Amino acid sequence: MRESEVVRSLLAGLIILTAGLTASAGQTAGAKVTPCDGSNVTGPMFSQVGTSEAAVKAFLVALQKAVVSDDRRKVASMIRYPIVAWARDRDILFKTPASLVASYELVFTAALKKTIAEARTECLFTNWKGVMIHDGELWMNALSPRVLKIIRINRPVGEQTRDKPSKQAFKVHPKAFSLIECWETDSECPVVTEINLDAVAANSNQFSPKDIKEEGEWITCPSENGRGFTRYRTMETAGNRYTVEYQDNGGGTLTMSAAIEFIVDKRVLRKDGKPKSVRVLRVLAFRVM
Repeated sequence: MRESEVVRSLLAGLIILTAGLTASAGQTAGAKVTPCDGSNVTGPMFSQVGTSEAAVKAFLVALQKAVVSDDRRKVASMIRYPIVAWARDRDILFKTPASLVASYELVFTAALKKTIAEARTECLFTNWKGVMIHDGELWMNALSPRVLKIIRINRPVGEQTRDKPSKQAFKVHPKAFSLIECWETDSECPVVTEINLDAVAANSNQFSPKDIKEEGEWITCPSENGRGFTRYRTMETAGNRYTVEYQDNGGGTLTMSAAIEFIVDKRVLRKDGKPKSVRVLRVLAFRVM
């Protein structure tokens, strides 16, 4: 090959290489990035929670306006009840808008107001539970395609909890509540609406008391595979009427949570042809959280 041909060949290679690098740089600069963290990820998928970006944006803007104007009744009206909200270093169950308004300053702290004010539709996170603001301080979900409500207000990430000794007025093996909840792949709950508490206490193979531990306000036991857990804590009591938060984790990142309201009562049933009085747990209300 002549020297001139070699030179022309080398020049052609350099031109191709330069063009390739220029194109690569142009693609990188023009790549779609989110304004939230600069990562090359897709935005929130609002369709998976049964709503649209427009509906979520309208709800978020309305919430931000209500919070900044201190319109407490408006904010309270944007919540689905009952709701568990973080206040006074613990989770509190609110059953009505009036009860939430009465404790508004304890729930909607300066930090939470700031988080809400800085929230942007394109930065929200979605999954089967609903739509999450920031690190999960506030969750909302669609009751219908155009109607959204706040469904949970959580402890801010990084805020320390104060472990309190369990003061459970009602104690039972946590696995008993698993009889009430349906499978994740099913939708109709509750499945069981009455549980024989005397049988739960007597059946130590299925409901072994050795598995139960008290961890702060929680009564917990490990799952059968040893990686997950079932647990509950009492949210409210009134005589023989209770509301608990029940959680079930199979060992992964998914934790199912539900508020279960029930009464503890006695009833007479026939066993082996003879009447027998037993203590029962009778479900009054069930709500996935």
